[in-house]
Formats: sequence, C-alpha cells, structure tokens
Amino acid sequence: MVKTSSMAVASLVLGIVSIILGLIPVIGWVFVVLAIIFGILGIKEIEKNRQITGKGMAIAGLIMGVVMGIIKILFIILIAAGLMAGLSLFKFGTSNEIRDVEQNIASESGVGSLDVEIDFGAGDLDIMSGSNDYFLNSILRTTDTQNPSLSYEDDKITMSRDSEEFYFGKQTFEWDVELSPDIEYDLELNYGAAKANVDLKGLKVNSLDISSGATETEIIFSDYPTSVDIGTGASSYNLKFPSGVGVVIDIDGGAVGIDLDDFIEKNEKYYSEDYTEDGDNIVINIEAGASSIDGDFY
Repeated sequence: MVKTSSMAVASLVLGIVSIILGLIPVIGWVFVVLAIIFGILGIKEIEKNRQITGKGMAIAGLIMGVVMGIIKILFIILIAAGLMAGLSLFKFGTSNEIRDVEQNIASESGVGSLDVEIDFGAGDLDIMSGSNDYFLNSILRTTDTQNPSLSYEDDKITMSRDSEEFYFGKQTFEWDVELSPDIEYDLELNYGAAKANVDLKGLKVNSLDISSGATETEIIFSDYPTSVDIGTGASSYNLKFPSGVGVVIDIDGGAVGIDLDDFIEKNEKYYSEDYTEDGDNIVINIEAGASSIDGDFY
C-alpha cells in the first residue's frame, strides 16, 4: 500500500513556516533547522522504501529551509558589518587625551574689515578681544583627534569643527577665539547645544549673526553700533549693554520669557532710554522658540 512520508510532509510544512517566520532571531532558526533535517530524513526514507511517496514535498521543504538559512546568515553578516562600520566612528573617551591646539591668522596691513564665520557643535565657546597681531587667534582644548579647519580668503575667515567622531565617556571641547581690536568684523556664529560667551568689549563688530540650537549664551556688547540677528531654538540669552548706549530689541517667537526691565516697550519693541532714531544704536532682531531673553546694563 502506497503512503506519503510523514517526514516529507513535516519538512514541507516546516519549510513554509521558516519562510514566514524565518527572520525571527531564535524561533526562525528552529524551523529552518527542522525543515532541513526532516527533508533529508524524508528523502532517505522514500529512497529506501518505494511504497512511500512525497519526495517532492521533502525536496521542497529542504530547499526552503536551506534558502531561508542562507538568507538568515547573509542578514547576520549585514547586521554585523553595519555594527562594525558604526563602531568604527566611535572612540571611547577614556582612550582620548585632551589636546591643546592653537591656530591663528596673522594680521596684515591695509585690511580694515573682515567677515568671520565660525561653525561650532557642542561644548564651550568664548569670543573676546585679543592681540592686534592676529586677525583671529584660536585656542582649543579638546578630545577631538581632528583640528578645526581654518581658512582665510577674500577678506573672509572661516573656521569650523569638522570632526564626525562620536565618543563614549567624557568629552571636552572648549574653544577660545580672540579677535583683533583694530579690525571691524561682520561675525557669523553657528552652533548647537553649546554654552557661548561672546564678549565684544574692545571690539568693533558691525554685525553679529547667530544661529543656535539649545544653548546658553551671554553676549556682552561694547558701545560700537552693532546690527544683530539671532535665530534660536529652546535657549537662554543674556544680553549686557554698556550704560548710555542706544538699544532697540525686536523679539518674535512663541513661549518666550522676556526680562528687559530697564527697557521701554513700544509697538512690541524694547528701547533703551538712550535710544535715538538717528543715533549709533545697537539694533537686535531675535526669532526664538521656547526661550528666555534677559537684558541689562553694566
């Protein structure tokens, strides 16, 4: 009496299930292995006893198990390669020494004004007046293995943090940037989750353009008339002005906490007592998200 091999049927069923559930980490392997085992046993059983049929089912189950096993192995290789590629971007903080790096652009005669663009990620950024021997002097304390890029061309200085490395453990990035008191600057700052202290005392800054993320920023102005544009997210800005300087502040955004007690609010703008329409004023435009804006005089 001819009958169908139960092992062949089991191999076929297990092969189909392995295709459906094969990518499940543990359960998938169980069905793949069983489909292959029952397929091999079913073929052997049928070859020994010609009264038993179902060789096609056994072969089909075996093929599905083998194919799904190959797919799972390739999938594991791809995941491992991806993890290795990702881990190659990471450096453990304990294996990175803190470095001190100094870079600068020496002063040149005949230059009265410069554009300066600084792109910064996370960390501490301090901008201040320095020596007139340099248009820009950068002093960096960092765990990065790459130095910031620095270029000077067509009366523009560009400096940026190029590192794409990621670290486990403690990171250090403290950047002091000194500018010449003899040059008039148009200054552009782009930074993310950073703490920034921009001290313009003793500097001639014609314009200041800031684009920042979640940051804590303090700007100390000189009495030099400066046009300021600030675009920021959830952040805190503390603005300090010298006494006797004309200031007007225009703030646009949602959920902004404003503390400008020494200013006069008029037509949704804030004016200092010494502001005059035709005077040498500090003009500030702010577009902010959920931020706090504080301002006072020193």
